Amino acid sequence: MHKKIFLSVIIPAYNEERRITDTLDEFIAYLGRQCYTYEIIIVDNRSNDNTWNLLTDYSTRYDFIKIFRNLKNMGKGYSIKRGMEKAEGKYVLFSDADMAVKPKYIQKLLNKLTEGTDMVIGSRKIKGASIETPQTWLRSKLGPLFHAIVIRFIISDFIDSICGFKGFKANAAKAICKEQTLYGYCFDVELLLIAQKNGYSIKEIPVVWNDKTGSKLSILDSPAILLEIIKLKINQIKGRYNKDNVR
Repeated sequence: MHKKIFLSVIIPAYNEERRITDTLDEFIAYLGRQCYTYEIIIVDNRSNDNTWNLLTDYSTRYDFIKIFRNLKNMGKGYSIKRGMEKAEGKYVLFSDADMAVKPKYIQKLLNKLTEGTDMVIGSRKIKGASIETPQTWLRSKLGPLFHAIVIRFIISDFIDSICGFKGFKANAAKAICKEQTLYGYCFDVELLLIAQKNGYSIKEIPVVWNDKTGSKLSILDSPAILLEIIKLKINQIKGRYNKDNVR
């Protein structure tokens, strides 16, 4: 009889041949020490290096690893959405492939989720959090600027909306990703807006963050980021994120 899966871990990947094996090895080691059932879902965003071959090897060796490949590069947010749709766990979380937040913080997410919280987001900025390895110059400039714009014009309820470490009850994850429309840099913010719209409870937890080399963010991404912020604001004006009364 097929055992029900307790936790689904989603990892989006794009050109991660240099670090995906280390990341998977650490997640496998951590999850292997737990008493619950789990699956690891990796969604490859049409990498053009050796990432897919490495993922294929892991999925062959471990039956709890499931891999999917986008038909074309669709953005990190799309990979997260696809992973949520495929997830079979009672609880679902996603983590960046660079493992900026270590797997040991999974338990902190689960503690809140099993207590009843619908969505838990890792934060690098609240009390108890720390950044052990600083971000690159570009990220250290663009990050605060993006955050300031989001706080001022979009949503001001969260201190760190874009940390790539978030957990959900499965029903919340499925409902939220169903309404998701943005797949680029701003998708995290939209997930929060959709969660609020549907009346889901959301909490931030402190995590330790280590910035990793190999960031995909470029100054050339600035126009695309600005465009997504504008789309978010237009969606807000149109009432897309107004609270539902069905829950």
